Amino acid sequence: MTKIMIDIPGERTYEVRVAFGALSHITQAVHECAPSRKVFLITDDVVADPYAQTVARDLRSQGFTVTVARVPSGEESKSINCAG
Repeated sequence: MTKIMIDIPGERTYEVRVAFGALSHITQAVHECAPSRKVFLITDDVVADPYAQTVARDLRSQGFTVTVARVPSGEESKSINCAG
């Protein structure tokens, strides 16, 4: 899995992980960055059904507490206000 650091000058830096077949590595990746074992998973309408429930189920099976928030797809949904 490739790790890419995204720097938003004057605000924050965060890590993005990219990999072919990343879905099969998601539990391990989340475990590395969520030691509290609490996950807030934000998904949009397009990928919610095929992926979000699979990810949530896999994480729960490993002892994570998962809350899923579903937002409309599109650029206007990419904000903290939309996520609630």
